[in-house]
Amino acid sequence: MHGALIEDLRERKFLAMGLLAAVVTMAVNALANFPFHLAAIASLVVVLTGALVRLSTEPKEESPPTAPVKSQDKFLRVLVALSAVVFTFIGIRYCFNFYRASAEANLAYTIISAIQAGQVPNEVDRRAYLLVAQRRLELANRLDPYHSDIYMLQGGAYRLQNRFEPARVEYEKAIYYAPSCEAYSALGATYLRLGQVDKAREAYRRALEFNPKFEPAQQGMQSVNNATAKTK
Repeated sequence: MHGALIEDLRERKFLAMGLLAAVVTMAVNALANFPFHLAAIASLVVVLTGALVRLSTEPKEESPPTAPVKSQDKFLRVLVALSAVVFTFIGIRYCFNFYRASAEANLAYTIISAIQAGQVPNEVDRRAYLLVAQRRLELANRLDPYHSDIYMLQGGAYRLQNRFEPARVEYEKAIYYAPSCEAYSALGATYLRLGQVDKAREAYRRALEFNPKFEPAQQGMQSVNNATAKTK
């Protein structure tokens, strides 16, 4: 009975440590702005790896060398090992894709910023550079379809080409994955260019809810009010 009590305490301690590791992993991933399902995968990797270590380091006195290993225990160990390998592979693959996508997006950001700053005055060169930026962003989006900054950059590239409807779609995707005052403000500016004043007002209102002192949203709301006054 005493041995069973000790074993029960060990199991509870292992379970508590596993749950704590999962919670800490998800918290760290959340602070790193990881999508929820990827944070969950990382937590599963931690828990499954811990379970695998636990199964492979059982006390020798509880299972004599001459005692045959139950088929159920073998199946459980194999299942846990395979699960840990699969989820670890997914996590490593995502990390590689994430950093590769970030590199591509940073290059596109440099190009778009240079165009916005007027450093590429030639129209032909502007189109060529924008094409390069869009191809980089398309690659980044394939590698990491959950990165809101990529959608923001794609929206900015479309706006530079006066393609406001595709820009609207990209900004809405950015808001879906990571709502922010910048995304709502950009969406509001796009709605204004599309002539949809009411939707622009709503977008700017949402931007100001995130940050009441965000100047682009304040200026955009003033533009909306001016446009409304002209129609009266």
